Amino acid sequence: MEAVKRVCSLSRPPMAPLPAFFFLTVAAFAARDTILPGEGISGNETLVSRNGVFELGFFSPGTDLYHFLGVRIRNIPRNAGTPKFWFGHRVYISDLSSAALQLFGDRLYITEAGAYLWWSSVAGDDSDGPAPAPASAVAVLLDSGNLVVRDQANSSRVLWQSFDYPGDALLPGARLGLDGDTGNDVSLTYTNTNWFSASASASTSSLSVDQRRRNGFVLATDGWDVLRGTFPEWMVSSQDNGSSLLLLKNRPGAGMAEHLRLHLGQVSLRSWSSSAGCWVARWTFPSDCKSGAFFCGRFGACTSNGTCGCVHGFEPSKPSEWQRGYFVDGCSRSRPLRCTADDGLTVEHDDSFVLLDNLRGHPCNSQNDTAEGDEGCRQACLSKCYCVAYAYDDDSGCKLWYNYLYNVSFAATPPYSKVYVRLGSKLMVQKRPKTIRIVSMVVGLAATACVILILALLWRYRNRRALFATCRNFQEVEGSLAVYTYAQDEENDRPSMAQVVRMLEGVLDTEIPPVPSSFMNLIEGDNSSTCSEEG
Repeated sequence: MEAVKRVCSLSRPPMAPLPAFFFLTVAAFAARDTILPGEGISGNETLVSRNGVFELGFFSPGTDLYHFLGVRIRNIPRNAGTPKFWFGHRVYISDLSSAALQLFGDRLYITEAGAYLWWSSVAGDDSDGPAPAPASAVAVLLDSGNLVVRDQANSSRVLWQSFDYPGDALLPGARLGLDGDTGNDVSLTYTNTNWFSASASASTSSLSVDQRRRNGFVLATDGWDVLRGTFPEWMVSSQDNGSSLLLLKNRPGAGMAEHLRLHLGQVSLRSWSSSAGCWVARWTFPSDCKSGAFFCGRFGACTSNGTCGCVHGFEPSKPSEWQRGYFVDGCSRSRPLRCTADDGLTVEHDDSFVLLDNLRGHPCNSQNDTAEGDEGCRQACLSKCYCVAYAYDDDSGCKLWYNYLYNVSFAATPPYSKVYVRLGSKLMVQKRPKTIRIVSMVVGLAATACVILILALLWRYRNRRALFATCRNFQEVEGSLAVYTYAQDEENDRPSMAQVVRMLEGVLDTEIPPVPSSFMNLIEGDNSSTCSEEG
């Protein structure tokens, strides 16, 4: 303990540790929720709502390749999934370091490397282009998660708000349907591929208000699967004679992390359960797989008794959610396709297929191919890394499915349809033993260090007479002796660890210890040596 005090001694007493809540308070105080005229955020900078629940910035939907402007809920464990609420304009950023959100006049602008990518509109203003108005507005991230641009002189006058341009989710207090003040018809849209990637197999769902029924809505997928339903009374409030619905926030049991989320062919109200540490679906539409084609998620299958299961060779993507009856994330491959195996994976055999021959119709969104015959259709699928299934018959020819399978449903009675689903490698993919290599490397380095230390000690003791005869500075030698004393034959001659530390710090004098008998047999040759004198 004395050695520590000696090394860390200061000219004034050290300060007592500050409590953790102090730093949290400072962090909350330092975070800002407002953008003033001429200011903005750039790169990794964010705005944080005053209540500390929401954060606005450029976030990634899962890969660092692209970023989008959006709001996310803070203080949710990463492994539980942090929901993000993207703005409907979906402007993607490829270079985060050069991206910025700025306020000029009464408009927000997204720029990248100085180029304008997007700018907000102003209620009642039909003008286009980056033509800043006088600096009279301020942008604020409210405690509801809504980013608003409002008049500085009159805060009740909202010029623009993010709640009017949602992506695939609504927060409590947001409106679905026609906004009488702005004229915007607000709806939700979900696409099962990246926003910046065009794909012929991309599927899209939309959620809009059905004004013909109280609290009614229309859930449409790819234009052909249209479902109509009603929100429960406790969840929404009808506005403007039914032209819009307000997602309630001041109701019993509503939490800050609650939100309405649209998926492919399914919509649900999700709440964060602090006790369970997970997301819980409080309400879901449709309520079972026989009512909706996409209820079981990708690579999920609706069984003949109306329950969800995974296609052979797949397993639930989120088992805990499946146990709670929430299947929207579907199933994932138990082993990857050969053409998608990356570094660190070894694959020995070609991809294989499994036959599903008792289906009720074909899965949705197939692509026609010109290949002839069953084998030709199979090879056509194998030639495309993104092909996940194929089917062939003489009447309809070759059909391929890309990226995902949806609407897989087993039939209880004929007629049956059949599809071949691509499984991946015939053998399980094996990861290289990286852990073993790392452990072996650490052990090898440790052994090498020990050998070098022993050789250095032997060399020093072979030359100890010359050292003590000619050297004036003994600090280096004393450090070696302190460590060397640990190799004594008798336990009583060995110092404690505390004594060694004090020797190395110069607090305790170090005597020349006797050479261990085990080392004497290794010491040979002349003991004469020279050392330079440092002045």
